[in-house]
Amino acid sequence: MKDEEKREYEQKLIQEGRAFELDKIIRAEDFQKEILESERELDKRYTEKDFIEVYEGDTLQANNRAKFENSKLKTKFIEKFGSNFDGFLNGPNDPQESTLIKKGNNKKVGKVYYDVNTGEAKIYNKKTDGTYGFQVIDINTYVKPDVPKGSTKAEKDKEIDKRFEVLSDEQRRIIEEIQKNKPDDFGTGA
Repeated sequence: MKDEEKREYEQKLIQEGRAFELDKIIRAEDFQKEILESERELDKRYTEKDFIEVYEGDTLQANNRAKFENSKLKTKFIEKFGSNFDGFLNGPNDPQESTLIKKGNNKKVGKVYYDVNTGEAKIYNKKTDGTYGFQVIDINTYVKPDVPKGSTKAEKDKEIDKRFEVLSDEQRRIIEEIQKNKPDDFGTGA
C-alpha cells in the first residue's frame, strides 16, 4: 500500500469512528429524552384524589375512574364502539345497572358502558326471554355478533317482494292503489 492510500484509509476509519461515536451520543440523548417524557407522563397521571369528590367519597369508584383515564380507555371505547359508547355506569351521576335492567330500554340495547364499581366494560343486551341485562366484555377482543339471519331491512324487503310476486294482477292493482291514495289515519282529511 502506498502512503497516500494508507492515509486515505486511516482518514476513512477516523470518519467512520466519529460517525459511530456521534450516533452513540445521539441514541443516548434520545434515550434520556424518552425517560424524561415518561416521567412527565407519570406526573400527569390521574389519581384517586382527582375523582374522590365526583364519586362522593367512594374510593373504589374514584380509583377505577383514574385507571380509566390513565389507560386512555375512552379513546379505545370510541374507536371500537363509536356512538354506542354511552359513558359510565353506577356512579352517583350515571345510569344505574339495576335500574336499566329493571325498566328495560330498547334504545339502550347495544350500548357499551364502563362500570366504575367493577372497572369493567359492559354491554347492555336484551335476552331471548325478553329481559334485559349486562354482559361483561373485553374491549380488546370483543367482536360484535352478526345480526340474526332475516332480520336486516334488505332481507325483510326481499321476503315481502317474494310474497308480492304470488299476487294476482287484481290484488297488485289494489295494493298499488292503496299505496298511491294512502288514507289519513283519523279521517281528518289531512
